[in-house]
Amino acid sequence: MDVSESRNFIEQFVAEDLAPGGRCEGQKIHTRFPPEPNGYLHIGHAKALCIDFGTAEKFGGICNLRMDDTNPAKEDTEYVDAIKDDIHWLGFDWDERFFYGSDYFQQTYELADILFQETYNKKNYETLHPTGPKHNYDYHTEAMDRAMEGGIDDVGIGVLFGLDNYKYEFAGLLMHAEHLEAVHGVGPHTISVPRVKKADDIDPTAFDNSLSDEMFCKIAACIRIAVPYTGMIISTRETPEVREKIIRLGVSQISGASRTSVGGYTEAERPHDTEQFDVSDNRTLDE
Repeated sequence: MDVSESRNFIEQFVAEDLAPGGRCEGQKIHTRFPPEPNGYLHIGHAKALCIDFGTAEKFGGICNLRMDDTNPAKEDTEYVDAIKDDIHWLGFDWDERFFYGSDYFQQTYELADILFQETYNKKNYETLHPTGPKHNYDYHTEAMDRAMEGGIDDVGIGVLFGLDNYKYEFAGLLMHAEHLEAVHGVGPHTISVPRVKKADDIDPTAFDNSLSDEMFCKIAACIRIAVPYTGMIISTRETPEVREKIIRLGVSQISGASRTSVGGYTEAERPHDTEQFDVSDNRTLDE
């Protein structure tokens, strides 16, 4: 395998991992291209698939073609066929490795693990959780390590900004991501960035560490720069104005039409009793 020519930064990382003494020495690179079959490929897709298929090809590996069919209402076999044709036109092939994401939705659901730390300040954490199964700070903080040791590598982390100083929480969040990547070889699949919001028994103004919309957006931008590989989630806790602004700063996933009451999704109308927090963005999914 001759890869001595000039390499981009992705190829440099791959070469270092596959080299003698690297963390993946003796292994074969295996990538995937996961387009959504709800439209034709554009120039961004072309760049991505050339990286996915091209990097695997360059290092003697393989690449899967997996349709990320998560929105059946907008997906069509016409787009699936067009995507396949375009990949072949660019000179790549997936052999027998063609899949649909929906084929293993249940398995993905069972293997995913999302746990909010709430706050990385141990003293504050124990004050907020004086009793119960969440009281043990160390056990709670190390939950992702146990999940990964048990074979679950799709984990999500997050803090509830406003419970403690945002600088401390931001540093703790990044250190947690760095720890998971260093120890387990992969960082968090997602990072959530919720803020303390009003609820029946919560007054956000009672917390001295609340942060402005501007600073909140800056934190999201810094997380995107510091952990470029992870997905970032913003919830309906935030107003439409904040969500529309922050999505341009690197947020990759948003919730919609959320209900935070117990059993809220079983009702025709969104109930407001037992809500965990107020929903600030009440737009429907179509909106």
